[in-house]
Amino acid sequence: MSYRIFLVLLSFFVLYITPHQLFGMEPMAAVPANAETVADEIALAEASRQHAAEAGAEWVDTASLIKRAIQAADVEDWQLALALASRAKKQGELALEQAARESIAWRERVIQ
Repeated sequence: MSYRIFLVLLSFFVLYITPHQLFGMEPMAAVPANAETVADEIALAEASRQHAAEAGAEWVDTASLIKRAIQAADVEDWQLALALASRAKKQGELALEQAARESIAWRERVIQ
């Protein structure tokens, strides 16, 4: 019985959860990828990373994602560069959200 439930849940996961929902990435098909949009997205990603770093909450791979986005832009792979920069920007935003939550939540973990 539990094997059937597992298969049903796995089927649901595979059929209804898209990769951008799973990894927190927005679909890039609607955004035209060109040098200008990529440069803007990389700048936003770097600003997001810097804000997270100032808060002491920068995630480990955000800077490497930005570096990879720049490398993809250098070889004019605009779609990949845009996807990587968007992911880096999202990581910076999530790091700031995490820092804000943790600035309050740590009090609940202190032994009284």
